[in-house]
Amino acid sequence: MSDFTVVFHVDKIDGSLAVAMNNAINYANALPGQAYHMVLVVNSAAVKELVAEKAALLEKLQPALALGLEVRACQNALAATGTAAEQLFAGCQVVPAGIVELVRLQKKGYAYIKP
Repeated sequence: MSDFTVVFHVDKIDGSLAVAMNNAINYANALPGQAYHMVLVVNSAAVKELVAEKAALLEKLQPALALGLEVRACQNALAATGTAAEQLFAGCQVVPAGIVELVRLQKKGYAYIKP
């Protein structure tokens, strides 16, 4: 595993998702020639921001995805918000529980960032 592993966590609809995307882009750009791995875990109400209808926000996400950002959405949050996994943008991975995913990644050595 790379020394530069990071997990970004977004759980609110308050602009944090856009900040996390910019953080991911800046992170990757600050590590030229270095191996890194970036994951964005989205849970709670913020999963509603990952639906394909949010085209403007998802357009901003594309550069981060191109740099290797993986996006993981919480199944529990999807159920709680009435959002179907099929509504999420292509490439978004659904995990059973966002909070467990955060703990799992941190136990693997990922640095936790909450924009």
